[in-house]
Amino acid sequence: MTGKTQRALKNTGIQAVSQVITWTLTWILLILLPRYLGDSGYGKLFFALSYGLLFSTLINLGVNMYLVREVAVLHPSPEHSPEETARRRTGLQTLLGNVLTLKLALATLVFVLQSVLIFCLPYDAVTREAVLIVGFGTCLGGISQTLGGVFQGLEDMLAPTLTLIAEKIVVTGGCALLLWRGAGLLPVCWTYMAASVVGFALQLVLLLRCEPFRLGWDRVLMRRIFVGGLPFLIWVIFGEIYLRIDVLMLSLMTSDAVVGWYGAATRIYGTLLFIPNILSTSVFPAMMRMGAGAAAEDGAFARTSERLMNLLLFTSVPVSAGAIVIAGPLIRLLYGGGSFQHAAANLQVLGFSVLLVCVDMVLGTVLIARGRERAWAAMAVLAAVFNPLVNLWAIPMTTRL
Repeated sequence: MTGKTQRALKNTGIQAVSQVITWTLTWILLILLPRYLGDSGYGKLFFALSYGLLFSTLINLGVNMYLVREVAVLHPSPEHSPEETARRRTGLQTLLGNVLTLKLALATLVFVLQSVLIFCLPYDAVTREAVLIVGFGTCLGGISQTLGGVFQGLEDMLAPTLTLIAEKIVVTGGCALLLWRGAGLLPVCWTYMAASVVGFALQLVLLLRCEPFRLGWDRVLMRRIFVGGLPFLIWVIFGEIYLRIDVLMLSLMTSDAVVGWYGAATRIYGTLLFIPNILSTSVFPAMMRMGAGAAAEDGAFARTSERLMNLLLFTSVPVSAGAIVIAGPLIRLLYGGGSFQHAAANLQVLGFSVLLVCVDMVLGTVLIARGRERAWAAMAVLAAVFNPLVNLWAIPMTTRL
């Protein structure tokens, strides 16, 4: 337990340092992009990002969460014999080669699918071009998430942390320079794509140095990967629909400006979830092993889950309350008293949900660690059905106010 605790603390520390850096860079973008692109231009950018991320869920195929668990189990430790270490390493490298082959094929198909579909929907030429550029980046990002999951399973968060920082530096520095020189939406989209290329290349190089492997296609292993990821696939797809469908519905039922207001509030809200993101990423592999362990570890698993829940509740309550109270002044400070002031009400509602999201993360981690992915997937399906149905009523009602 001492070694596991030390690794969890080390990874939490790495995540905390990374979060400070990326959080700062994210806030710089939060201020610059809406101010320079305007509510309509920022609305187009936010739609392109949301559209791409919605489709990149298909690249996940439910394999990412399954991969973290498999890598955590296969990863050899010092107490293993040389023969066992060699066997585990061979199995791990074979698994990685097949997963990356699968993800490259899926990324190609998804990019073609989302590109064809955007021309079938009633969007203008600029929006379509933005979607094509950003969509390529989000497809690469989908593969990068898988590579990051491998490092998470290895309980080595330094490599994905460095990659994330590099991506943030490229996109923030590039966008700041372009906007300062008077560039518009499309050059910003190219910058997002360039950051995704840098992140993918860097993470792949670091992984190959850590666990060298070759691309492969083993039908039996592919089937096991698909079946193992299926419960996660349902959760991921419907969870992503729940998260992203509102942007697609807003873009079709309202205007680019409204999407921009909502996007500004949503991006600020995303920065408020830094503590649960740090803890869930760092603790998840350890909980996977504990949850799959012998009955003797049941008490430790329950205590760890309880402590995680208490910590998240302790930190999320003031964050949630603060977001509700200062939403209006914060929006005025960041974007002035113009049309972006409409984002304040959105941020207040989202601020309330910070508390719920923290509880949701802990419950999801516990269920997955216990092998109850199907129960978690059922909740995602219900949420994905509930959200658009409510939006069909709420969007027209609020636009009339």
